[in-house]
Amino acid sequence: QNGFTLTQVAPDPGPPLEAWTGNRSAVAEFRSGLIAKRLQDTLATRVLCTSLFTGGLFFLIIPLWRPKSIEYLWCGLYLVLAATWRGMSAFPSAFGITEFGTANLVLVLAAGVQVSLIWPLFCSSLLRTRLGWFSWVAIASTVTATVLSVFGVSVFGIGVVLNASEPVIYLEALLRRDGSEKLGPMHWALGLFMTAGQANSLLAYQSGEFFSADILRTGLSYSILAFMFAMAFIMNRRAAAVDQEQGRLKQELVAAAEVQALLLPQQSVRGVEAVYLPASEVGGDFYQAFETAAGARIVLVGDVSGKGLKAAMLVSVAVGILRNEKSASPARILAALNEGLAGRSGGGFVTCCCARFDTDGTVTIANAGHPAPYCDGGEVTLESGLPLGIVSGVAYAESIVHGEKFTIVSDGVVEAENPQRELFGFDRTREISTKSAQEIADAARAWGQTDDITVVTVRRYS
Repeated sequence: QNGFTLTQVAPDPGPPLEAWTGNRSAVAEFRSGLIAKRLQDTLATRVLCTSLFTGGLFFLIIPLWRPKSIEYLWCGLYLVLAATWRGMSAFPSAFGITEFGTANLVLVLAAGVQVSLIWPLFCSSLLRTRLGWFSWVAIASTVTATVLSVFGVSVFGIGVVLNASEPVIYLEALLRRDGSEKLGPMHWALGLFMTAGQANSLLAYQSGEFFSADILRTGLSYSILAFMFAMAFIMNRRAAAVDQEQGRLKQELVAAAEVQALLLPQQSVRGVEAVYLPASEVGGDFYQAFETAAGARIVLVGDVSGKGLKAAMLVSVAVGILRNEKSASPARILAALNEGLAGRSGGGFVTCCCARFDTDGTVTIANAGHPAPYCDGGEVTLESGLPLGIVSGVAYAESIVHGEKFTIVSDGVVEAENPQRELFGFDRTREISTKSAQEIADAARAWGQTDDITVVTVRRYS
């Protein structure tokens, strides 16, 4: 009567099914009922897409504080992509897609990328293995089917290939895992949920109801959500195991640091000031200072190549050899250290500078590849021998020097680096070499510590 007409629209996309005419209130009531029914019919799909998208974003955030756990990134991308193309299949108009052909093209490309790229990367990182040839065949088949489908060849064909490829890739990765991680029931459950989801998706392709919310609701939604929670369980359990292992390693490093502290000289030597600042819990630098029966002072500073526990263990070997050495000759001390370390350095080496300060003011120095010491503000010129532990049978030369104050540093001082990537350098080290050991070490650390810092200063007292 009032000329108002309402057209009922089928679930996107599709042509109008029929039209109604009537008074404004009746049509408005009928329209409200249609909207309510459509919201009810698509509730499961909307919950599914929202859950997958939210879960995907959560997984994408985790690598920000776990950068080495790349599987979280691939998992997040997989879930976000799965949520996107499922949402597009059910509500294409919400994504600006109004034609079935365009929707099909976009969905095929999205599914192809998900299966041929994101899924293999996820399986490889999750199970810590390389893809086998079955997986590469599945990937090649997926890419081929995707390209053919883009050009209009068999939509059902790509559905079969896509849904068959994911179980093949996952199963082969599962069987090829390196065995470093115990295989739990959730790994098999993950494959089961994923296979169930793919079976339901394949039924959707086969029935031709590509945009049917009912098919997505009957099984696919539940299996993909179970799949997501299985992935979360596996990776959460792995994260817990990693945290536990890191805690154990940290405790071991603390214990190693305590043991390493026992290797430092326990008694002070007259005129000798030493500062040791490891870059981490345990370091690769060491120093020793002691007096001989004749009153001479022996000072030695060494630096093991590398860092961490391996370097710390080599330090303990070097200190053990040094404490058993009875000679007061710097050259013989270095030769004894070299013989003891040769073949036991694990491919590394040790630089070392050894000096004897006699009561008459004479200083005898031998060097094994270590930065030259400083005397009264200048660098001492002496022969630098081969670092310790490379080959046996090396003889070291001795140099006689006189002066009031000597400073021996490790390369952690000269190699200190500021945010502009500028090194502390030899010139700055030489300029402050007459300062106390603590001042020199603090200056290098303030510049930007990148390695262990050791500074030993010796004053003449005769």
